[in-house]
Amino acid sequence: MATFFLTIRGDQLGTFSSLSGNGNGINRVLTLSGTSPYGSATDVYTIRIDQAANDATQFTNGQIVTIYDS
Repeated sequence: MATFFLTIRGDQLGTFSSLSGNGNGINRVLTLSGTSPYGSATDVYTIRIDQAANDATQFTNGQIVTIYDS
């Protein structure tokens, strides 16, 4: 199993109040409503993803995601 790290801005991470989905698999489209960012474009967050396959290119069941602020 591998651990991956992502670095994102505060305006790329947030909350939502509701969602709706259409389609299946890779063609699935999610629409989020009531979104609020966690931070600004100058805030930096690190996301740690544990228990991923060594060659993972997308999320699957079983990963552990931890978000760290700057």
